[in-house]
Amino acid sequence: MEWGFEESMLLLVVLMAAGQWMSSKTRGMVSLQFTFGTACIALATAGILTPAVVQLSKLNEIGVMAFSVLMINTGASLSLREMNQKKRIMVSLAMLVMVSMMMSSVGRWFGWYTFEEQFAHIALYGNGAVAAIASNIMHRNASQIAYLPWLFFMAQSFLGIIAFKFSCGKVLSCDVQNESSCSPAPQAELKKIPLTYVFSLLFIGTLINKTVIVPWSPFHPSFTAIVVGLMLMKTRLLPKNPLDRTSSMEFLMMGLISLMALSLSSVEWSMMIEKLGIVLLLSINSMAALVLTAGLLSAKSKKTFYKNIMMLSSMYMGFPYLLMKYKKLAIQKNQPPMMAGEISDFCRFGYYVVPIVLVGLMSVLM
Repeated sequence: MEWGFEESMLLLVVLMAAGQWMSSKTRGMVSLQFTFGTACIALATAGILTPAVVQLSKLNEIGVMAFSVLMINTGASLSLREMNQKKRIMVSLAMLVMVSMMMSSVGRWFGWYTFEEQFAHIALYGNGAVAAIASNIMHRNASQIAYLPWLFFMAQSFLGIIAFKFSCGKVLSCDVQNESSCSPAPQAELKKIPLTYVFSLLFIGTLINKTVIVPWSPFHPSFTAIVVGLMLMKTRLLPKNPLDRTSSMEFLMMGLISLMALSLSSVEWSMMIEKLGIVLLLSINSMAALVLTAGLLSAKSKKTFYKNIMMLSSMYMGFPYLLMKYKKLAIQKNQPPMMAGEISDFCRFGYYVVPIVLVGLMSVLM
């Protein structure tokens, strides 16, 4: 079959739709990225999906630009005042990642995996942007395994579901409800503003980052893009949460996930199986780090220990799936979902902010 623009675009869109359908049917247990990634590897092994096919779809070009735009948007969505108010949450989330990295250094010392393979497991935390950044960084020194962060990204939802359901059940059974952690107040609908206006400023911010800041910065472009987005928001050139106001996030996410397809289009089953042991080992390490971090933050309180596990699991699986699962479990236990607001805060910082900032800072080590 001769592939063209329409055929390759159709193939990737169908795979994305199948992943979203599976995620919805299993309520996030089998994530979009797991279904999509598995399908990509299967088609690559069969010789159907190749890097050339992905590039023909032109989604990869959209993905490269979408990645920069999403980082600018992340910066423009931050509030220094809110970050100061939620510093306990941010410190807790960052602590989990750093404990995991330190614990995994033991395995590297024994020679079970390389530094690059250890670094790749940071993709267990946060959204697809973290995996994209890690994969991009690894292209510098370990291009032959630059696909590895995407394998960790495929596995993250399983870890998040296991940790969250277990700990949430314990928390609700122990009746650990904090009246100060009430459900978030309903927010007014964001006013839609002209798409051209927002996109123009987002692209201007992207170009400023690429041409002015990146050449002299030691940090990854994603980190500097977040700073540029924050500056544009603070100077009122961009509104807060700009992409939410334009309803264009889904289109950009479609471009971003095509970066995953490009990396996995050259990965066959044998290559994935070869790295499966490392993915499993570092995933277990991550769960151990989660338990240890929750223990360090719990102040010898068993009830708080389970609650910390529940909140920290937001780094593996973001909003709205965790909030939906919490509300469902609360209803089953005949309890009001009083921790919904706190879960939302952890999901927002744990899945969209803290891991991206950390991987950007860690890029100087690679």
